[in-house]
Amino acid sequence: VKEYTRSEEGRAFHDYARSRGHTFIQLLGAGAGDLGEHTLAAVIHDGEKGIMVSNYDGKDFRSRVQEFANQYGLHQEAALEYVLTHEFGHVAGYNTEAGNEGFIKDYFMHRANQTEGAEQQKYVQLAHVAGHREQEAKEGEYVN
Repeated sequence: VKEYTRSEEGRAFHDYARSRGHTFIQLLGAGAGDLGEHTLAAVIHDGEKGIMVSNYDGKDFRSRVQEFANQYGLHQEAALEYVLTHEFGHVAGYNTEAGNEGFIKDYFMHRANQTEGAEQQKYVQLAHVAGHREQEAKEGEYVN
């Protein structure tokens, strides 16, 4: 989590969310817990402060990210960026899955428009995944 917040990708997301009027809850730390079969990670918060929790139900975080990558045809590093961006969307105030997926879809397209080549392709692919997940959330097919 700390690496992401200090990375170019994390700073870009932070700047994007701020530029759209979002404020972030205070993230106090990270941990692991049993979040159920289909949840990779979650932000547990009270609206002002919270923690990011990865799902530990017999599998480590990297294994779950790899499963996510396989599900959507992503490289593991792109999948990790997606998952962390998604969770930071919740930190930025998006409490519904559909709203959060829509916001990160727009963010990934914004990044695609700022980049070229393979990096641009990565962000177009991440935006596509977010759009797919947004539609599923609107149809009630998944919860984070």
